[in-house]
Amino acid sequence: MKIKYQFVTGDIHEIEVDDDLYKEITDLNRQQDTINKNEIRKKQSIDAALEYGLIEIPEETQDDKEFERLRNERLNILPSVLETLNQRQKDLIHRVFFYGQSLQEIADDYGIKYQSVQDQLKVIYKRLKKLFKK
Repeated sequence: MKIKYQFVTGDIHEIEVDDDLYKEITDLNRQQDTINKNEIRKKQSIDAALEYGLIEIPEETQDDKEFERLRNERLNILPSVLETLNQRQKDLIHRVFFYGQSLQEIADDYGIKYQSVQDQLKVIYKRLKKLFKK
């Protein structure tokens, strides 16, 4: 069977592979697509911060002005809260929320496993959540 392989340079070539390797590559591509689709929802907005629990807006808040006030209040303290993180944690937050990189891309850049990046983000979210509640 043939697969299309894209080199770092952008060149795409068709390569002949055996059935087992084809199946493995297809499964890995499917897993990567699932990971990427899941991460698209979690990026680049205040909505992502809400989703991760970094910023909580009380459910009983129905008034739009009150919602905006709370949102702006929390956005104003965000830079000082981010300053409490170490450099690697800041870099991770910037890559996810500001540059929109997937966790898999970050893991590949750092040369670590996807799960390690996910675990590091959980630690950061937990820490930020505590700081936002103060």
